[in-house]
Amino acid sequence: MKKEEIIKILKKIISKNRIKKAYLFGSFTKKKKNYNDIDVAIEAPDGFTLLDLSRVANYIEDKIGLSVDIVTLRSMHPKLKKTIQKELVAI
Repeated sequence: MKKEEIIKILKKIISKNRIKKAYLFGSFTKKKKNYNDIDVAIEAPDGFTLLDLSRVANYIEDKIGLSVDIVTLRSMHPKLKKTIQKELVAI
């Protein structure tokens, strides 16, 4: 599946799940053609649970056929957040 198609699917899923903002990072955002997963960081709304996060990740995986690592920016360790902030790409 092409990157553009994946981003289009992600945008639909994000808007349907009350997610405020979402960002891609990791190998998918680099100019590599070979990526085996999608890394997504989100700004989740209040009341968004771990179960919600898991449900969204599983739904994305089903739609795009790739493994998805999804994290909330709020719960991310500050050092990791600082490291990946340089490579975040808004969806």
